Amino acid sequence: MTPPNATNAPTHTDEPALRGFIYLTSQPDGRVLVDNLHAHPAHVGTGIGHRLLHAGFAWAAANYPGQNVWLNVFSSNARAIAFYERQGGRCVGEHVITFRGSELPEREYVWPADYVDERAKKASSSSDRQQRC
Repeated sequence: MTPPNATNAPTHTDEPALRGFIYLTSQPDGRVLVDNLHAHPAHVGTGIGHRLLHAGFAWAAANYPGQNVWLNVFSSNARAIAFYERQGGRCVGEHVITFRGSELPEREYVWPADYVDERAKKASSSSDRQQRC
């Protein structure tokens, strides 16, 4: 069962294979966490990550207006970090987590609420234009 404050949508499919997915959930502090964002390896570099993240922004803006969107990424994941920075994410801190006895540095990226709202509006108007064509 999906908790009421979470969504595992949107997904992008290309029958019969899933191209990618994003999972967002609200946090006790009000922010919206991008808990997972994954593109199928065959679709990396095709824009699927951008479309999923911006669909996630639209979901966050509609369900949790005025809230920042954030995520943690391993500091060693240069490709993901470059992607988040291209998408307007701001690194606001670094910390270390311990996983199975290993210390792993992470970075926290944030998209402020006004940026999320702006992107959500652009995604909505783009979707409207596509439907009119």
